[in-house]
Amino acid sequence: MEEFLRYDTSVERSTSRYPARDIELGGVPIPGAAWSS
Repeated sequence: MEEFLRYDTSVERSTSRYPARDIELGGVPIPGAAWSS
């Protein structure tokens, strides 16, 4: 099971998200509607 989890991570299955408005995250500006994963 542990080996399976190593190759089948939740990171691969994450959904793309985007902010509804301009934000700043960790000092980095992220424009609204910019896609991220």
